[in-house]
Amino acid sequence: MLQFFRKHQKYFFLFTTVIIVLSFAFFGTYQAVAPMFQKNCDDETAFVSLGNKKIKRSYLNQMSAFLSREEWMQTPQIFDVNFYNDGVISKEFLEGGILDSMLLFSGPQFAEALEERRGREQNFTPYRHPYLPVVSAEMVWSLFAPSIPEQLAALQASDSVDFKKRVDLFLSEKQFPPFFLTQMLQQQERENPRFPPDPRLTKDVVTLFGYHDLGDWFGKRFLDCASEIIINTAALARSKGYRVTREEALTELLYKSQKTYDMLNSYVKLPMEDGGGFFSRYLRTHGMDEATLVQIWSDILLFRRMLEEVGSVALVDQLPIEQFYGYAGEKVAIELYQMVPELRFQTAAELGYFENYLALVAGPKKDPLDVPSDFAPFEEIKQRAPELIGKRYHFYVGSISTEALQAKVSVKETWAWERDPSHKSELEKAFPQLTNSSLDDIDSRARQKIDAFARAQIVADHPEWIDEALANVSMKEKEIFLTQKTEEPLPGISDSLRLVQLFDSEDEVAKYTQDERHYYRFIIDERSEAEEILTFKAAQKMGLLSAQESELIPSTRFKTFLEAHKHSLPEGELSKQWGIEKNERLISRSKPGLVSVEHLLTLNEGTISSVAVDEKEGAYYYRVVNKSIDTTVPVEKWREVQALLAGEARGLFIHSVMEKIEERGASSWK
Repeated sequence: MLQFFRKHQKYFFLFTTVIIVLSFAFFGTYQAVAPMFQKNCDDETAFVSLGNKKIKRSYLNQMSAFLSREEWMQTPQIFDVNFYNDGVISKEFLEGGILDSMLLFSGPQFAEALEERRGREQNFTPYRHPYLPVVSAEMVWSLFAPSIPEQLAALQASDSVDFKKRVDLFLSEKQFPPFFLTQMLQQQERENPRFPPDPRLTKDVVTLFGYHDLGDWFGKRFLDCASEIIINTAALARSKGYRVTREEALTELLYKSQKTYDMLNSYVKLPMEDGGGFFSRYLRTHGMDEATLVQIWSDILLFRRMLEEVGSVALVDQLPIEQFYGYAGEKVAIELYQMVPELRFQTAAELGYFENYLALVAGPKKDPLDVPSDFAPFEEIKQRAPELIGKRYHFYVGSISTEALQAKVSVKETWAWERDPSHKSELEKAFPQLTNSSLDDIDSRARQKIDAFARAQIVADHPEWIDEALANVSMKEKEIFLTQKTEEPLPGISDSLRLVQLFDSEDEVAKYTQDERHYYRFIIDERSEAEEILTFKAAQKMGLLSAQESELIPSTRFKTFLEAHKHSLPEGELSKQWGIEKNERLISRSKPGLVSVEHLLTLNEGTISSVAVDEKEGAYYYRVVNKSIDTTVPVEKWREVQALLAGEARGLFIHSVMEKIEERGASSWK
């Protein structure tokens, strides 16, 4: 156990440091924010409640109704959409750090109100087209919202009402709204016109559980609770001197109206002249007067401003975080020396190929760990492994296949050839069933084969088509290494020796084939004057090596070689393949590497290490280049910490608001 802690002590230290930093940052901030909470909650005049009849039930209901529909919840009926609610509940409550406080305070009451819906949700089956089952909600989700099926299954498997899982699923549906889902289903339906359309897709949108608003998802108690929080927070803001005038709120609503009107009117002609008319139509449709909507929006604006102030007070203490990043940012730059990738063996088979290559091309080894620098005599290698001896060619090539030419033969030409009496015996020889049957009596599968045969014969009867195609074909640059065992260097060419003889004797070939199906045009640009020995990398890629058994550990194969050549590379033609690669690596506590940063920090700059072995990286050594400390905190980390603390601060603030509401009178959610 002690050995385990010693081995992983740096990770335990990092974890502990993070916790300490966050603790200092948060609790230091909380001490600054807490007095404001206390002051706000002690202001008796700021709070109103249903119990004291200071909020009219009708206004609370209208606030809840306004909050229940957000602008992304679109329907085929344009004026049913609440384009004025830009997502107050989803943004401020479900995503903004308030939800945890609400659940801590009244979670059981919210869950109790949703208990009767569990049966409906657990028995829910996602939409599937009644006439075309392949068109389904699950199919669309798999492409555009893969998290929805997983979260839906998790919610349905819950033994009780799980508010967090419900929120996760709701927010995923918000990311891919039902209106988009329905449009995608309609598009799939249109692509299959043979099947009857589903009338449901034109009358309604396809939603999870058939829910259309936040009341369906979270219940009226939750909406009333959120409404009271907004109303009382707005009252508190007014007591602190915040102001939103009627003109300011109305101007913002009319701006939203005009913006929405312009957007919708570009798609469909609306029955009004401008955004003002759209605003009036909204009020009539939703049974609301202008004064009430202005009051609702004023309270929402004040609520948001109050939350913004609470969140902005949660400042992050820079010192502990900078100290943490100073520790985590200690860096050491090293030069890492190791073999090229193809020589970093990880399996016995990879090492076996290498040992087989050495046995074929190198002279005798004095020691199993020897890595020879020179080839064996050329003629000796040619006798051992002629497949590793070959020539390199650089050329330009264009090609055409008879199948490509057959595709140009029309159906009319094909049928004319088949019905030509002079081809009758040829067809009957290839297809004996035609002896006693006509072409019209042959089944479709056999007819396809006959048509293919006819097209092939037509192309064979027109060799000039091949000449014309090769004369106009586009030429591509190519380089290959040809040996006696090169298998199909080009499609349709299986005899590499014949191709070598062609390339050695001709500079340009207009028409060449080995299988009468693939035809080539060649222009030879450059050829090796003498035969060469294939490299290990190329021989392995071409599959010319077998694995020779070795008792060596693959990753240690080049350890002795690296130790011997730290300061000078080996000489010899064979050793040109044994490349040593140098890479620069930056190692820190946040980005660990092959060597621990603690060990590197104890070394002087310029120190060259001994050779070590890593199971994946193979043998290596390194040189310490320089050491540095970076105390810079990434901007995104500042933002993450700030957002975390702001959310915590807002949650604490809302919890205090809920406590005060309950103290002043009967709460609508209890």
